[in-house]
Amino acid sequence: MDKKYIVHIELTNEFGIFVGKSVVLDEESLEKLKVISKTFYMGGGFELTIEDGSLLIFSPELVSKSFLKIYYKEYNS
Repeated sequence: MDKKYIVHIELTNEFGIFVGKSVVLDEESLEKLKVISKTFYMGGGFELTIEDGSLLIFSPELVSKSFLKIYYKEYNS
């Protein structure tokens, strides 16, 4: 059986720390997220669904001044 992980991302910039909604991903999806995040700065704007379900949209200028963290730990259902 594939391992599952509970994952959330954080975007930090001059306006604060924005915490994404937690999701459960399998190992393959987590690895894809890691690969995609390497091009975070080249993608232009960025959208983040936060804990309360709201959607935040960050401009390309703000993304270039931000950093992204991916938090994950093994999920035991």
